[in-house]
Amino acid sequence: MKKNTTTVSSPGFFWRNNPKLKKLVVLNPGDFHRPEIKMLSRFKENCGLNDFEEIRARNELLTFMQNHPEFRLKLNEIMPLLENTVSLPMSENDFLAFYEQDNAYWKLTDSFLSTLKLNDDCPQRVKEFMNAMAAANGLRVYEKNMAERISADLKKVTFMEGILEFNLQNEKEIEHTIIGQRAFSSAWSYNYTAPIPKFIKNGWLFKVLGITKLIQVLADKKAERESKRSALILKMPDKLKEDIIHGINGLIYPGYKTTGIRFNTLKSDSTEETHEIFDFLRKMPGTDILVSFNYGDSGLSITPLSIKLHNIKDAYLRTEIGYQYKGYTNEEAKLIQNRLEEAKTKANAISAIEKASKTIAFFAEHLDFCLRRTYKISSTGTDTEFRWNFLNNIYNTEDNRPICKELLSNRKFFWGMVSELYEISNLLEVFENLAKEKNVPLCIPKIMNGKSGITFKNLAPIDMFEQKKKMYPFSFPEINGRMICLTGRHGRGKSVAGNSVLQALWLAQSGLPVFAESFEFDVKDVIGAVTNDTGDGSKATVFVKKTKNLLQNIQKVPVEKSLIFIDEIGNGTQEDAGLELGKLILNTLADKKYSVIFNTQIMALAEYAEKNLEAKCLKVDKNHQFSPGIGQGEMTELIKELGLTKYLKR
Repeated sequence: MKKNTTTVSSPGFFWRNNPKLKKLVVLNPGDFHRPEIKMLSRFKENCGLNDFEEIRARNELLTFMQNHPEFRLKLNEIMPLLENTVSLPMSENDFLAFYEQDNAYWKLTDSFLSTLKLNDDCPQRVKEFMNAMAAANGLRVYEKNMAERISADLKKVTFMEGILEFNLQNEKEIEHTIIGQRAFSSAWSYNYTAPIPKFIKNGWLFKVLGITKLIQVLADKKAERESKRSALILKMPDKLKEDIIHGINGLIYPGYKTTGIRFNTLKSDSTEETHEIFDFLRKMPGTDILVSFNYGDSGLSITPLSIKLHNIKDAYLRTEIGYQYKGYTNEEAKLIQNRLEEAKTKANAISAIEKASKTIAFFAEHLDFCLRRTYKISSTGTDTEFRWNFLNNIYNTEDNRPICKELLSNRKFFWGMVSELYEISNLLEVFENLAKEKNVPLCIPKIMNGKSGITFKNLAPIDMFEQKKKMYPFSFPEINGRMICLTGRHGRGKSVAGNSVLQALWLAQSGLPVFAESFEFDVKDVIGAVTNDTGDGSKATVFVKKTKNLLQNIQKVPVEKSLIFIDEIGNGTQEDAGLELGKLILNTLADKKYSVIFNTQIMALAEYAEKNLEAKCLKVDKNHQFSPGIGQGEMTELIKELGLTKYLKR
């Protein structure tokens, strides 16, 4: 059989989980709030990348899924069906059902792949998956031939026949004789490892390099040869014995077949004859039944040969050595005693047969149980061991082992691939449902190729998703090597907007959807944030420390490969000092042409940036919308809005 040489690994094929993937660096990570989205935690280790090819591949896949809802419906349909086809069937019913349906596994793969073949816009990784499955098509013929071969083997039954005698009262086995031949596959498993004798293990030769493996191989082959020779059944199998005894009980005791109880409670409407039968059976002494049995293609059948009652002690003769033996030598007295014992045994046997004949007649009249008649009985336990068993060993025979290995590999591969697609589809659905719940737009970002910049339209403020407030999507001019200054009314989302741009870029560089009407970007290496709400020390101290860390590390990458957000420049110190610090920071960033979003309440700083640094200034109004210009904080309106006015003295 030709080996399938296609090398595609799964899971982690469509959504790479390689730890070597280049990651997006976050400066001052405590100031950047990653989006908290349900189910995203499963993928978080593979999010926030700066690996262009991986982001593009994920982007293509999500675009395909969004454009082809029929493909996602097919994923939902196939997953519960596919789970039962990952491994080879291991029982009689499963095996027959699987292969009599012309192989359920290949039907599912054909159905699924046909959905993909209809589309010319399949992503490259999906095409590679389809090609790998196409390369495995040759397995179908091999599997069909193997299934036919195994079906023929499984239909072979272990033939056994013999004689069994047991006590009907306590189901105690008295003696048995059995002959039969067991199939080799049931005696030796491919996975079996033969034990190595201690004296060899302790020897110096065993420790020689390479000898250990050779000795184990030789021991395994010896075990295989011996298992073939020992395939003759010499001991009565417990399951066979149980089936025969249960079968006899079912023939003799009324209701035993359905209840499994010999003496069930008699119903009030039981007939007089039923009472008579139960009474007889209850009083019947221990009974030895001798049966011959035959197990083969037609199942298990038994033929009762004799019935006798044991423990019959009618003293027809006295066998004690007494005075009447005087004059005999000890040897003669012992001989006479032995003869009398034999006579007693025969006499008791005659009595047992006489009483047994009454039992036999009763059975024949009331229970249709006769000697020398053959009865077909259930053989559930025996079938389990000697009819449909050891499928795993049959799979591991020399003819089947290579094929099974390839089949299992293909099933595991297909299951892993479809499972990964299914999980990615579910992740996309989480984003779609969240966008619907919050009534905000959702798009698959577009990657700029050959130029840099970030443009978006109606971007939702992700930071507010957990606040259960109404979303107000916003738009900015293109962010490309210049500053965008946010000003205007307090509490209308300037800080949220700045951080939301970073979050949207992080989602886009994770290959995920973005909550916007449109979002176009080039892949960045670094994002950085400076806020005043976290850190040790005064606001001014914290701000200076974080700004130093940002400027110190941002210069390690090309300017076009970074995006910066600085919140409330100049806050936490005197206005004049804040203004001067802000100018120094903005001059430094503008000189290098960094892409910067910042907000401030110092109007002079905003005016300076607009006039001297070509910053694009935007003001936010009470409706959370940004428009060109520099806006005041409108503290008076905020005081009125929050109801503080009536507590203030004019």
